[in-house]
Amino acid sequence: MINISETEKEFMRNAHELKRCNKALGRAFWGFMSIGFMGLFFGLTMMVSASYDAVFLLIDSLIIYGALIWCAEKGCRKHWDFMAMLAGALPLFNALLLFVASRHVGGKIFGRFSFNVLRYAVTPTVFFGLVTLICAIVAVRNNSIFRGLEMQPGYPHFNIREMEQRADIIQTNIKSEYQQNFEKLLKTQRSDMEDIVVPDTGPSEKNDTAKNYMDEL
Repeated sequence: MINISETEKEFMRNAHELKRCNKALGRAFWGFMSIGFMGLFFGLTMMVSASYDAVFLLIDSLIIYGALIWCAEKGCRKHWDFMAMLAGALPLFNALLLFVASRHVGGKIFGRFSFNVLRYAVTPTVFFGLVTLICAIVAVRNNSIFRGLEMQPGYPHFNIREMEQRADIIQTNIKSEYQQNFEKLLKTQRSDMEDIVVPDTGPSEKNDTAKNYMDEL
């Protein structure tokens, strides 16, 4: 039976949790993307009515759903909670905007038949908003989990062998640094010793000194 340490068990749990978190964020991201492209397509198809409210809806779709796609990328890929919440709220805000605008914008252009496009656009926009709201909740929740895992030892692979190798490399670098400093210190001390000048006393001087000393006695 293989004996697995507590650290290895924790790494395995964290790796599994990170994989599940990334998968959930990926689903939320593609949920946002689907609604964004559906909203853009809906705005384009309503142009067949050739009315002023259809033009308004097209401009509205380009702005709202273009911003939704951008916010979704920041919220799910960059883990910005505010952007994820903003992406979830944009379609619901847009539904309210369309409802208000349907009372004031209308009329046909090019002499063609027109119907109130904005009024019929409110219902699918509310549906879009409910989907993006769910995606936002999933994104914010998993962003919180992701940030917690990001602070754990071994992130992002949670491989204990890789962590041990990294620790060995760091330890080796520390030893090398100490060894370099020690060698530099020895070299400095050796250089200082070489700079010391010892006066040279020859044999003749020593003999003269001894002779003078004997004469004095």
